[in-house]
Amino acid sequence: MQVEDLPAEGAVIYLYYGNASAVSASDEYAPFTYSTITDLYHVVDGGGLARLAVQSLIDNNEVALDGGTPVTLNRGESVVFTTIASTSVISALGPLSGTITGSTASDGPDTLAPISFATTSFAIPLHTGLDNWYMYSPFANTTVNTYIGSSTVADQTFSINQYSAVTSTTNPPDAGDGNDGDGVVVESTSPILLTHRPGYGLVAYPPTTRDLFGVDSRYFMLSTLEDDPDPAVYCSSGSGGSQTGTERGDKDDVTYCTTGSDGTGSAVRFTGATEPIFAVQANDGDGTDATSYWPQLEFGTHYAMVNNTAYVAVVCSPRFGTVSL
Repeated sequence: MQVEDLPAEGAVIYLYYGNASAVSASDEYAPFTYSTITDLYHVVDGGGLARLAVQSLIDNNEVALDGGTPVTLNRGESVVFTTIASTSVISALGPLSGTITGSTASDGPDTLAPISFATTSFAIPLHTGLDNWYMYSPFANTTVNTYIGSSTVADQTFSINQYSAVTSTTNPPDAGDGNDGDGVVVESTSPILLTHRPGYGLVAYPPTTRDLFGVDSRYFMLSTLEDDPDPAVYCSSGSGGSQTGTERGDKDDVTYCTTGSDGTGSAVRFTGATEPIFAVQANDGDGTDATSYWPQLEFGTHYAMVNNTAYVAVVCSPRFGTVSL
């Protein structure tokens, strides 16, 4: 809920519920719409990408790249920027969808990094044998340590100035898809944004004890910041189980659900984690891509495809029951 003004002496806010005939006044975009253009999204990825496409989710939006002249967009309208860097910032009046790619619209796209994904601790269950971890510090100068698996000895240490980016090459031994192994833990003294490339392009999400949702394309993996989070795993196919024994920095392959290429595998829900976890799906059958599992608070009702798209995989929370598309 967004309140335009709260007096210094405080105020009483009433919440009414239980009237099934009441007309909803909810607007999911209003709390995230601003009166002045605001830094909202970041590129972070330093893998030589050269194209940024964004589409507005609201009318009368204004979108600017790196403080340049804003472009006015209504809902559904888009713009492409062709000069971007790992430190590039996308400012806007409100929500938008965006992807960064190579020189063409179909070359390894990945999502932008929302500023809300910045945190001081990540645990990523990925390794490709040639890992690059791109890190950007939006708030302050920071020191970053990267660790392989459960090691308490930093593999690499970086000092990152505010508004600057660095690349880590911390590279765990590649156990291969479908096998348990070491992931990577990243810790910083001030919140950072983190992406991964080459191969499995990924925007990292902060580890959480909230329920996580995603798709079992062909493989999905789990990592944690602390030993033994022991979440339950539920699959839309009806199977599931308890994922036990995951330790800090692991890359644990989870095998309870039904796999399927191009997003046709089970929808997956992790629930009941006692320690912060992070999960990803990887390798959907026609490329080395990856996507993060997200909690319900990141769900929306409107998305825009701003690049060539082979398929769309949809996962819904049981809280909402049946969802119409």
